[in-house]
Order: sequence, then structure tokens, then C-alpha cells
Amino acid sequence: MSGKHPSPSKLISAIRKGYLRTVIDALDEGADIEEADIHGHPGLPLRTACFEGDLAIINELIQRGANINAPGADGPGMPLRLAVRAKNSKVIALLLKEGAIIPEHFRIPPALLEEPAMVELPPLDIPLDFDRKPNDLTETEINNYDIIENIDIQSSRGTDTNILTRDLMNLQDAPDSKKTSRR
Repeated sequence: MSGKHPSPSKLISAIRKGYLRTVIDALDEGADIEEADIHGHPGLPLRTACFEGDLAIINELIQRGANINAPGADGPGMPLRLAVRAKNSKVIALLLKEGAIIPEHFRIPPALLEEPAMVELPPLDIPLDFDRKPNDLTETEINNYDIIENIDIQSSRGTDTNILTRDLMNLQDAPDSKKTSRR
């Protein structure tokens, strides 16, 4: 594109196409998570993701520090405003669970708030990177290294898998000494 409509960044292009891996790569390469739009309002990546509706991308941006209450032309809370505009109740639920503040005088239609309690965080489908090799582990860590906990559930209703997903995310971000610890 040219003139007033410059080409979108690699990050914005990946968000629009729904390419999580490319979003992660762009961020790892130093893409600005608070990239501004053509009017100078910061937070374009999260706003775009919230309008597009890809929960995994939204979650990745939030976990990497995107401003969940980023302002825009309509005022504060543009990610939430755009999720409402797109009528995406799952995105609305995720934003509210992550601490989005509903802007003053902004109304979310009740129909869009019916399923927020049912939304789950997107699964963590990226392999966890461990910097240490098994021969660098202590004896206690080696004993805990290959523990696999099997859980047989005949039926379940209302299982909160968000906690399990958060544990995996925390494990990925934890210092090496905590990566193999068990609770």
C-alpha cells in the first residue's frame, strides 16, 4: 500500500491472518506490542486481535504485556469495545477475566455476557523449552522429571481447565529451578 495507507507490520498481518506462530515470531523479533494506528493511538495489535476474535492470539498478546485497556478514537478500553462491536462473547469474557475495565458509560449488551463464565483460555500448544539438559538436573529433579499423572474422569461438568493452562504458562515462564518442581 502507499500514501496514507502504509503496509501493515508483520505483527498486524499475522494477527489478521490468525497465524499464532508468526505473531510469536514477530514479537520475539522485537515487534512493538503497543504499535500505534495511523491516528497515533497505541495498542493496535490487541485491538486488531480482539476484533478478529482469535483467543490464542489475544491471550499471547495479553501475556506479553499488551495494554488490555488501551485507548482509541472512542476512548479507553478499545479492545473491549471492539470485541463488543464484533459481538464476540468469548473475547469479551477473556478480556474481563484478564482484568479489562468496562469504560464509564459503555454498555455491553446482556446477550453478549451470557457465556463469559463458560469460556476457557486457549490451550497452550507451544512446546515448553527447557534450557537444561537432563544430565544437568539434580537427583530430586531427575526423580520428578518423568512423572506423568494420569487422571481418569468418567464424566465431568464444569472442569476449570483455565487453572491447568495457567500452570503450564507459569511453568514456561518460571526460572530453571522451578521448571521441574511439583506442587
